[in-house]
Amino acid sequence: SDDYRNSGFDRGHLAPNYAIASEYGRSAQLATFKMTNISPQRPNLNQKLWQRLEEVIVSHFLPRAGELWVTTGPIFDDNITRLKSGIEIPDAFYKIIVKPTTNNSPTQAISFVMPQKVRGTEALSKYLSNIDDIEAATGLDFFRDLDDPVENSLEQSTSTGQFWNLSAVD
Repeated sequence: SDDYRNSGFDRGHLAPNYAIASEYGRSAQLATFKMTNISPQRPNLNQKLWQRLEEVIVSHFLPRAGELWVTTGPIFDDNITRLKSGIEIPDAFYKIIVKPTTNNSPTQAISFVMPQKVRGTEALSKYLSNIDDIEAATGLDFFRDLDDPVENSLEQSTSTGQFWNLSAVD
Protein backbone atom coordinates (compact mmCIF):
# COMPACT_ATOMS: atom_id res chain seq x y z
CA SER A 1 0.00 0.00 0.00
CA ASP A 2 2.87 2.38 0.79
CA ASP A 3 4.13 2.00 -2.79
CA TYR A 4 1.31 4.32 -3.88
CA ARG A 5 1.97 7.09 -1.32
CA ASN A 6 2.95 10.35 -3.09
CA SER A 7 3.07 8.54 -6.44
CA GLY A 8 0.28 10.52 -8.09
CA PHE A 9 -1.73 7.31 -8.48
CA ASP A 10 -4.67 5.92 -6.55
CA ARG A 11 -5.00 2.32 -5.48
CA GLY A 12 -7.64 1.51 -8.10
CA HIS A 13 -9.90 -1.48 -7.53
CA LEU A 14 -10.39 -3.94 -10.38
CA ALA A 15 -13.31 -5.74 -8.69
CA PRO A 16 -15.13 -2.64 -7.46
CA ASN A 17 -15.65 -2.07 -3.76
CA TYR A 18 -19.07 -0.44 -4.31
CA ALA A 19 -20.49 -3.18 -6.51
CA ILE A 20 -19.14 -6.06 -4.46
CA ALA A 21 -20.48 -4.53 -1.24
CA SER A 22 -23.94 -3.90 -2.65
CA GLU A 23 -24.26 -7.34 -4.26
CA TYR A 24 -22.30 -9.67 -1.95
CA GLY A 25 -22.01 -8.01 1.46
CA ARG A 26 -19.40 -6.75 3.87
CA SER A 27 -17.04 -9.75 3.97
CA ALA A 28 -16.78 -9.81 0.18
CA GLN A 29 -16.28 -6.05 0.18
CA LEU A 30 -13.29 -6.34 2.51
CA ALA A 31 -11.64 -8.76 0.09
CA THR A 32 -11.62 -6.04 -2.59
CA PHE A 33 -8.91 -4.21 -0.63
CA LYS A 34 -6.31 -6.96 -1.18
CA MET A 35 -3.39 -5.72 -3.20
CA THR A 36 -4.02 -8.42 -5.82
CA ASN A 37 -7.18 -6.46 -6.71
CA ILE A 38 -5.39 -3.10 -6.89
CA SER A 39 -3.77 -1.37 -9.86
CA PRO A 40 -2.36 2.15 -10.25
CA GLN A 41 -5.02 4.55 -11.54
CA ARG A 42 -4.79 8.29 -11.99
CA PRO A 43 -7.22 10.11 -9.66
CA ASN A 44 -9.42 11.53 -12.47
CA LEU A 45 -9.94 8.03 -13.79
CA ASN A 46 -10.33 6.21 -10.47
CA GLN A 47 -12.39 8.75 -8.57
CA LYS A 48 -14.49 10.03 -11.44
CA LEU A 49 -14.96 8.22 -14.76
CA TRP A 50 -14.15 4.64 -13.65
CA GLN A 51 -16.21 5.04 -10.47
CA ARG A 52 -19.14 6.38 -12.50
CA LEU A 53 -18.97 3.35 -14.81
CA GLU A 54 -18.93 0.99 -11.82
CA GLU A 55 -21.98 2.72 -10.33
CA VAL A 56 -23.83 2.61 -13.68
CA ILE A 57 -23.19 -1.12 -13.94
CA VAL A 58 -24.72 -1.81 -10.52
CA SER A 59 -27.53 0.75 -10.43
CA HIS A 60 -28.52 0.90 -14.11
CA PHE A 61 -27.27 -2.11 -16.11
CA LEU A 62 -27.83 -4.83 -13.50
CA PRO A 63 -31.51 -4.03 -12.81
CA ARG A 64 -32.10 -3.88 -16.57
CA ALA A 65 -30.37 -7.21 -17.30
CA GLY A 66 -30.99 -9.20 -14.11
CA GLU A 67 -27.62 -10.96 -14.30
CA LEU A 68 -24.26 -9.73 -15.56
CA TRP A 69 -20.83 -11.12 -16.16
CA VAL A 70 -18.18 -8.43 -15.78
CA THR A 71 -14.54 -8.81 -16.77
CA THR A 72 -12.07 -6.05 -15.94
CA GLY A 73 -8.36 -5.58 -16.32
CA PRO A 74 -5.40 -3.44 -17.26
CA ILE A 75 -3.99 -2.72 -20.70
CA PHE A 76 -0.25 -2.22 -21.10
CA ASP A 77 1.58 -0.95 -24.15
CA ASP A 78 5.25 -1.52 -25.01
CA ASN A 79 6.38 1.70 -23.30
CA ILE A 80 6.63 0.43 -19.72
CA THR A 81 6.37 2.96 -16.91
CA ARG A 82 6.52 2.03 -13.26
CA LEU A 83 6.00 3.42 -9.80
CA LYS A 84 9.27 3.89 -7.88
CA SER A 85 8.62 0.52 -6.23
CA GLY A 86 8.57 -1.24 -9.60
CA ILE A 87 4.80 -1.68 -9.98
CA GLU A 88 3.96 -1.34 -13.68
CA ILE A 89 1.46 1.39 -14.52
CA PRO A 90 -1.26 0.37 -16.98
CA ASP A 91 -1.90 2.66 -19.93
CA ALA A 92 -5.64 1.96 -19.85
CA PHE A 93 -8.28 -0.30 -18.34
CA TYR A 94 -11.03 -2.34 -19.95
CA LYS A 95 -14.39 -3.48 -18.70
CA ILE A 96 -16.52 -6.03 -20.55
CA ILE A 97 -20.13 -6.39 -19.42
CA VAL A 98 -22.21 -9.32 -20.69
CA LYS A 99 -25.87 -10.09 -20.13
CA PRO A 100 -26.17 -13.83 -20.68
CA THR A 101 -28.84 -15.34 -22.92
CA THR A 102 -32.22 -15.95 -21.35
CA ASN A 103 -35.44 -17.43 -22.73
CA ASN A 104 -36.60 -13.91 -23.54
CA SER A 105 -33.48 -12.31 -25.00
CA PRO A 106 -30.13 -13.08 -26.61
CA THR A 107 -26.71 -12.38 -25.12
CA GLN A 108 -25.82 -8.69 -25.06
CA ALA A 109 -22.40 -7.15 -24.49
CA ILE A 110 -21.02 -3.69 -23.96
CA SER A 111 -17.38 -2.90 -23.40
CA PHE A 112 -15.24 0.09 -22.57
CA VAL A 113 -11.57 1.03 -22.74
CA MET A 114 -10.56 4.01 -20.62
CA PRO A 115 -7.08 5.49 -20.79
CA GLN A 116 -5.32 6.74 -17.69
CA LYS A 117 -5.36 10.35 -18.87
CA VAL A 118 -8.98 11.48 -18.67
CA ARG A 119 -10.59 14.58 -17.25
CA GLY A 120 -13.20 12.39 -15.58
CA THR A 121 -16.22 14.31 -16.87
CA GLU A 122 -16.38 12.72 -20.32
CA ALA A 123 -19.38 10.76 -21.53
CA LEU A 124 -19.04 7.02 -20.97
CA SER A 125 -19.99 6.46 -24.61
CA LYS A 126 -16.72 8.12 -25.67
CA TYR A 127 -14.93 4.99 -24.44
CA LEU A 128 -17.12 2.30 -26.01
CA SER A 129 -15.03 -0.44 -27.56
CA ASN A 130 -15.47 -3.89 -28.98
CA ILE A 131 -14.17 -7.07 -27.42
CA ASP A 132 -11.96 -7.91 -30.42
CA ASP A 133 -10.02 -4.67 -29.88
CA ILE A 134 -9.62 -5.44 -26.17
CA GLU A 135 -8.37 -8.92 -27.04
CA ALA A 136 -5.85 -7.42 -29.47
CA ALA A 137 -4.62 -4.96 -26.82
CA THR A 138 -4.33 -7.57 -24.05
CA GLY A 139 -3.47 -10.78 -25.89
CA LEU A 140 -6.41 -12.49 -24.15
CA ASP A 141 -9.20 -14.54 -25.78
CA PHE A 142 -12.27 -13.97 -23.64
CA PHE A 143 -14.99 -16.17 -25.15
CA ARG A 144 -13.04 -18.91 -26.90
CA ASP A 145 -15.36 -21.66 -25.61
CA LEU A 146 -18.38 -20.21 -27.42
CA ASP A 147 -19.33 -21.50 -30.85
CA ASP A 148 -17.43 -19.39 -33.39
CA PRO A 149 -20.49 -17.65 -34.90
CA VAL A 150 -21.70 -16.62 -31.42
CA GLU A 151 -18.20 -15.57 -30.33
CA ASN A 152 -17.60 -13.55 -33.49
CA SER A 153 -20.94 -11.80 -33.26
CA LEU A 154 -20.41 -10.93 -29.60
CA GLU A 155 -16.82 -9.74 -30.01
CA GLN A 156 -16.82 -7.90 -33.34
CA SER A 157 -19.47 -5.28 -32.82
CA THR A 158 -19.18 -2.18 -30.69
CA SER A 159 -22.36 -1.67 -28.73
CA THR A 160 -24.16 1.60 -29.30
CA GLY A 161 -25.46 1.31 -25.76
CA GLN A 162 -29.06 1.14 -26.95
CA PHE A 163 -29.96 -2.14 -25.21
CA TRP A 164 -28.32 -0.80 -22.05
CA ASN A 165 -30.03 2.60 -22.30
CA LEU A 166 -26.58 4.15 -21.93
CA SER A 167 -27.85 7.54 -23.10
CA ALA A 168 -29.86 7.86 -19.87
CA VAL A 169 -26.68 7.79 -17.75
CA ASP A 170 -24.09 9.03 -20.22
